[in-house]
Parts: sequence; structure tokens; C-alpha cells
Amino acid sequence: MERPASRGLLAAGVAKAPTGLQIERPDRPGTASRQQTSGPPGTAMSGRPPGTAMRGAGQAPPGTAYKRVTAAGAPLQQALQAQARPMTQQGMSGAKPMTQAGGRQVLDRTYFINELRQKRQQIINVNAQMRDELEVLDQKKSAVARADKLAVQLKKEVRLLQEALADNNIIIDKAGSHAPIQQIHAEYAEIRARNEQQNARVEDILSQRLEIEQRTKQVDNQIAAIQSTMDQRLSSMAPSARQTYNEQLAEQAALLAEAGRFEQDIAELNEALAAAEGELGRNHVKQRALQLQVGTDD
Repeated sequence: MERPASRGLLAAGVAKAPTGLQIERPDRPGTASRQQTSGPPGTAMSGRPPGTAMRGAGQAPPGTAYKRVTAAGAPLQQALQAQARPMTQQGMSGAKPMTQAGGRQVLDRTYFINELRQKRQQIINVNAQMRDELEVLDQKKSAVARADKLAVQLKKEVRLLQEALADNNIIIDKAGSHAPIQQIHAEYAEIRARNEQQNARVEDILSQRLEIEQRTKQVDNQIAAIQSTMDQRLSSMAPSARQTYNEQLAEQAALLAEAGRFEQDIAELNEALAAAEGELGRNHVKQRALQLQVGTDD
């Protein structure tokens, strides 16, 4: 169903073309008509209806269809492309983008490469700082080791000096007491002999200790050999025999625990018996009663 033509088109003598057909563009006004106006050209050239001076008497203003034809200068069926229209501030006022804080708007490859470089540089700086700290710690450790070594040497020197001081004090005491030189030599020989005996005893103890440690190592080796032999035998045993062996081990552990309890009970009984004997020894009445009881039993 076709739409009726507007009043402007009917008055101007322009009929509405059927849908899908082009409308014939009206003639452009001549130069004379434009010169008659004292002001700027009429708005008909910019898609608006012509001024009052250009219209005849009794002529109605053009309708909406005429405005669309003269303004666009193209057929009505031609679709308007909003993407081709340049954006203006007024056109974008309805959809204002959200403002963001200062910074990079697009996180592209360069941004991430820069971030990685910064992190890498930070890691390098931290590694260098830790390396410096390790060097400082190594220097402190070496200084502490040297100080410990020097302390040991100084302790030995102090001990030797203390011994020399004690000897000098003894000599001064003997010289102050006007003791004869033969007595001093005799005491010196006695102290030296005693020191030699103590040194010989210390060496004997050290040799005994070394011998005991050697025997302990031999016993440990024998125990390890026996344990390995037992493990090999256990691994070669049948599952039933191994189960029996485990049961016997559990029974042995239980018997050892029970024996420990019995030993504890025996120790308590011995303590009670010793306390009773002490009480009996202190009480003469009980001793006499015990003697009478023993004589009556005999």
C-alpha cells in the first residue's frame, strides 16, 4: 500500500514516485533569482526550504519528502551509512566513553617486554645485593676463624706463662724463706717425678681407651655381620616360618617387659625387707619376741 504524497509535493507539482523508484530532482534556481536576494543564498541549497522571496504567492512550503530529496540529493531507497558519517562532539554526546587514569591504554607486546625487562633488572639487582652480603658474611666467617685460632694460641701461651709464674713464685718463696739450695733441688726432683708418673698414667689411660674403642669397633662389626646374616636368612625363610619368627620376637619382647616388672617388684620387696630389718634391729622388744618365736618353733 502506497503512502499518499505530502502537501508540499502536491503544491509544488511533484508527485511521489512508487517505492523503489527514483524521484526526479527539481530544477536548480537560476542565478537571477539568487541575485535578487540581498542576503546569503537561500537555505534551499543546503537542504532547507527556500526563502519567502523565492516562493510565489499562494505557494505552500515544501513537504517533508521534498526536503529529504533536495537535502540528500539521492534516492530514498539508498541506505544511510552511519559509519561513513564523521563523528562530532554532539554526535558522541550520547555515548561518552569511560575515562581512565593516566597510563598505557593498550597492553601490547612491547608493554609486556618492558615489564619483563624491569623484573629481570630487579632480579639482577637483588642477586647482586645478596652476592655482596654473602661476600661480607664470608669475610666475617674468615675473621671469626682467625680470631678463634688466635684465641687458642693465646690460651696456650697464657697456660705456659701461668706455669712459669707459679714456678717463679715458688722460687721467690723459697729464696725469701732462705731455704737451702739442696732442698729446692730435692723438691724439684720430687715434683718432676710426680709429673712424670702422672704423664705415664695419662698415656696408659689413653692407650687403654684406644684399645677399648678398637674392641668396640670390632664388636660393632661383628654385630653388623651377624645382623646381615640374620636378614639374609629371614629373607630366604618361608612365609610361615617368618611369621612364626615374628611371633616369637613379639613373645620375647612381652617376656622381657614382664621380667622388668618382676625385677622392679623384687627391688621394692628388698627395700621393704631392709626397712623391716632396720626397724627390727632398733626395736629390742621385737627382737626378743622373734627369738622366742624361733625357739618355740624349734
